[in-house]
Amino acid sequence: MPNEPKAKFTNLIPAEADLSETFNRLSMTEKKSQSYIGDQEILPITGTGMLPRRVILSRFWSTYIKDTPLSYMNSGIVNGGPAIIAYVHVPKGTPVELPAEFEGYPVLLDYGTIEPACHTRPVALSPGISIGSHSVGNTDSTVIQPGSSDAEKGYTICAKVSKYNFYGVIHEHEDADALLLDYAFCEVINSQVVSTNNTPEFCISNTKDSGSGLEIEYEIRKFGRTTNYTEGVVEDRLEFFYNRKFGHVKTLVVSAKERFGAPGDSGSPVFDKNNTLWGILQGVSPDGLLVSVVPIHLILQHVRSEFEVSFKLMSEI
Repeated sequence: MPNEPKAKFTNLIPAEADLSETFNRLSMTEKKSQSYIGDQEILPITGTGMLPRRVILSRFWSTYIKDTPLSYMNSGIVNGGPAIIAYVHVPKGTPVELPAEFEGYPVLLDYGTIEPACHTRPVALSPGISIGSHSVGNTDSTVIQPGSSDAEKGYTICAKVSKYNFYGVIHEHEDADALLLDYAFCEVINSQVVSTNNTPEFCISNTKDSGSGLEIEYEIRKFGRTTNYTEGVVEDRLEFFYNRKFGHVKTLVVSAKERFGAPGDSGSPVFDKNNTLWGILQGVSPDGLLVSVVPIHLILQHVRSEFEVSFKLMSEI
């Protein structure tokens, strides 16, 4: 777009610039439940009814992805008003030109990618939802459940990874977009359940068997090892983002007012208010406000076609 006036474009701020000014422009309204990116304070988004809908973000993506290293899209309150936030997968300081406004919304640029939501190194475990030391390994590697039953090690081996696992992209037909799949079914070898009188408030009762493609926001929630219970919204359609290993891929994308996920939350069930499982949390943005979710129906379809085996929820059997 070399013929466009320079005034219509906004550039990435060089790495040597004062980042506090950059993050101040990203500051969200509301002074409670503060979250952070690095050492910079970012306040949670409120009043989402005035924010650009994800369909507008998708149109922005489709318009500029060809000539711009877009990583993913989000929206936020900037300087008291709604704005589009475009993230790019280039080194800090690399200039990128994009329009300063799109469909009436100002455009703000930042760096970042959605990364797999696993720990890059082993971390201390605590009793709860965890199923691995830091990520699920190869076939036949053990899966552990932290707890006090093994006083010496602090955890119990409860399962091992089966041969029914896959990490890669698939195409539903020759010219179709790349769909990211990331799953591992585990063989339970210790199924002891701790007795408790507590009745769970949430109990996933069924799985979603297809996607509608509708541009309608649905309330969604998840339970994860790191961030426990969180809430967000999702549209029932697959969206693009940049994956460092596979390039541009599609999954469900959940957005939230406050941090929805963090490293260590990969594998978390993502479900709706009717306790229907939508998918499995796979990746997370640096601020945790956006996560990628692999749809459960695609996982079940793939394991059936690839390994000729079917899996069902225990409640469905």
